[in-house]
Amino acid sequence: MKFARLIHQYKYDLSSSWDKCGNIGDCIQNIAVENLYKEFGIDENEIIKINRDDIPNYSGEDVVLLMQGWFGNFYNVFPLNIPNNIKPLYIGFHLNNYQYCREKFLEDKLHEKMKEYQPIGCRDRNTCEFLKQHDVNAYFSGCLTLTYPKRESLKTQNKIFIVDIQDDVENIIPDKIRKYADKSISHQYHYKTLPVSYEETLEFEQRAKKILERYRTEAKLVITSKIHCAMPCIAMGIPIIFINNVIDDARFDVLNGIIPIYSTKSQNIDWNPKPIDIEDLKLTIKRNVFSKLVDYIKKYSIPIEIPNEPYTNTEENLVTITKQYNKGNSIKKTYNILADIIHKLRQFKWYIILQYCCKKNVVLWGASNYLREIFRKYNITNPHIIGIVDKHPYLKGKVLQKYPIYSPEEIKNINPDKIIVTVVNNNKDIILEIENFLKKNSLTNIKVKNLCDR
Repeated sequence: MKFARLIHQYKYDLSSSWDKCGNIGDCIQNIAVENLYKEFGIDENEIIKINRDDIPNYSGEDVVLLMQGWFGNFYNVFPLNIPNNIKPLYIGFHLNNYQYCREKFLEDKLHEKMKEYQPIGCRDRNTCEFLKQHDVNAYFSGCLTLTYPKRESLKTQNKIFIVDIQDDVENIIPDKIRKYADKSISHQYHYKTLPVSYEETLEFEQRAKKILERYRTEAKLVITSKIHCAMPCIAMGIPIIFINNVIDDARFDVLNGIIPIYSTKSQNIDWNPKPIDIEDLKLTIKRNVFSKLVDYIKKYSIPIEIPNEPYTNTEENLVTITKQYNKGNSIKKTYNILADIIHKLRQFKWYIILQYCCKKNVVLWGASNYLREIFRKYNITNPHIIGIVDKHPYLKGKVLQKYPIYSPEEIKNINPDKIIVTVVNNNKDIILEIENFLKKNSLTNIKVKNLCDR
């Protein structure tokens, strides 16, 4: 039996909608796994590469496959059922809700199948809590991109890199930083073919290694909206400013307790941050990985020499250590406390408006994650809310809490007095889209209100 890691060839059919855009962050996660295998003593030539989106069809020799990365239950490529010749080891696992993947995950009862591979080490606390809610034994394992080695100090580390930030984020960066920043690095790239060839996949992994080398040897500061730019840089000891306006993205909580998560509305952004020493966290993550590898080596009688190190399961330590970062940094601690208070106040404000201030027949536009979170927290029973509109075809005919979900085309039949937008991000663009839709369908009598501005 050998060991395997993931690669990304995007085998599913997206020919009608995909612009062949890929994410260097996927490659950075895969390289981190290979680095840990090597550190454990596994020869590079003994590591088999398996496409994430083709796991169910793997027919090679028996392998242990470390399941670190982004997973979603769409396009029928979610890796369950797993063939018998793959022994999956879930560490750094993230289950996204893109295209309502989590709803489909539950609908297909994949949480029951996942129990066969417990415990599930989760990249972020959000995934961990989701699985626990559905009786899956899960723990917070952290992300393996936080295990990249700390860099040595070099004279060439004098550049400020701005990497893949949103347009409105760039506008708040001070001129003295933006004027001299290097914007030559991007974690986006475009493949030539679909499905992606094996050779091209490895080509972009080489590009990822070159980008990591530039961070290591050139960066004195990195400003980014990408977590897999931020995390390897944090691990290398590079100061990071992380700014992203998608405040309800479940992926970002992996950074909680390590660095602040800013938005364009954040006050007192530290534009001169110090590098964060995470060597204790890094060691804890690595020991957890190695302890699981030892368990699998013993379980499957794999003929490999086990390093003589004290490897232990470290879920509790991971949680404790990340909390300690907050305690050790008053600015960071204050920021996170205030952000949590603002989040709870905003949720309560939404609840009051939805429960008591909607006096005419209204529909909510957008079955967003934020709205779902409020429904889980509060029991909203306003009879004037007659349903939810969402343009995703998967949701049509379903129910959120007790409210039916309609497609936009069904608004004519519902005939509400008002539409209330319940999408947090890009809501101004969405309001314009709704108003154009209503005008096109001669429904200009329906008023549109933005809940975020109330």
